[in-house]
Amino acid sequence: MKYSFRIAVVLFLGVLVFSTAAGAQFVDPGLTWQTIETPHFRVHFHENSEGMAQLTAVAAEEAYEWWGEKLDYYPSGKIEVVVIDLQDGPNGFANLVPNNQFVNFTAYAGFAGGFANSESSSWEEVVTFHEYGHIADLDYVSGLSETFRNIFGRVIVPGIQEPTLLVEGIPTYGEYLIRGSSRANEPRVSMMLRTMVLENNFPTYQEASFYYNRSEWPFPGSISHDVGPWFIRYLEDTYGEETYMMIKKHQAENPMWAIGSVVGSLIVPGQFAGVSGDFNAIYEQATGKAMPELWTEIKAWLRTPINEQIQDIEAQGITPSRQLSQWAFFSTNSRWSPDGEWLYYTHGGSPGRFGGIRRIRPGGTDGQAVVSGGFGDLAVTRDGTGFIYVWGG
Repeated sequence: MKYSFRIAVVLFLGVLVFSTAAGAQFVDPGLTWQTIETPHFRVHFHENSEGMAQLTAVAAEEAYEWWGEKLDYYPSGKIEVVVIDLQDGPNGFANLVPNNQFVNFTAYAGFAGGFANSESSSWEEVVTFHEYGHIADLDYVSGLSETFRNIFGRVIVPGIQEPTLLVEGIPTYGEYLIRGSSRANEPRVSMMLRTMVLENNFPTYQEASFYYNRSEWPFPGSISHDVGPWFIRYLEDTYGEETYMMIKKHQAENPMWAIGSVVGSLIVPGQFAGVSGDFNAIYEQATGKAMPELWTEIKAWLRTPINEQIQDIEAQGITPSRQLSQWAFFSTNSRWSPDGEWLYYTHGGSPGRFGGIRRIRPGGTDGQAVVSGGFGDLAVTRDGTGFIYVWGG
């Protein structure tokens, strides 16, 4: 690895990209930036983040090799990476136009083994593997699309038209393959799948394939990230390990998808968005079956292992529970005050309702909003007079 020095510049991404893609957050123009250069990446970082940048650089090269073998594809040119302490919430995002690039937000190390359910050694390893997975997957060109890209440049990116079920499912499934654990088999996801089976209330393929305003549980981001990897696993378990690669090749080599990527890049410049058209023909070419038959199959396929989980839980005895709060949708991270008088928790607002940190009495009374906005983990101070929380966005 080698270093280069750059002063007070946010490099190729600029303040504008961070302010639009990261939720109107602005980068301090006074930061001093340096770059670690590896065989396939340039990792840009500011002061006090060098250690995390080094971890990212190592993880990026490992991810490059793993995804290259899995997808039989290696993106051309160097990939730009930015490691930045811009928010407390663990996150990242990837862009493919005008060049391959991704951003890692720094986060506390415990997240890797918590919500992400990862066996990785660091948060940087988790987010790098995931975000580079987007690059390796969505940058893929072959046949006609590769010819078009050689002529017209990087406006040819067929992958940005994938359904979000695939866009988010592939990186998470990849981590499951390499580590044996990811959000794909995280206890929270297992709970959600058990509920879907018990209530016979699976999302439709359309609900799982696009981001849109949905007030019902589970919300769109959860469907694509949590159900997506199970969909990919089902395809490969049922139709063979090369099934997803066949989907990629059929899409990349189809004239309409290759041309359509130009339109997609104009609609959502620089951001993958799952702006796909009808994927039926692609699925049918790869598996011999189209939707909705495949979607019916995966629901039946999931029921066997999920029913086994349900039977095991029932045999052990179900813990009695009581609902305290009227607020459903997404409530988590509950913490007692030292005197036991209050239960604090973070609440994710459904569309049309703000989320934040709330508290409630043990008997379910006096529910109150404490802090509105982004949410993350929290801890109540020992004297009970305040609390500390992670700002998530």
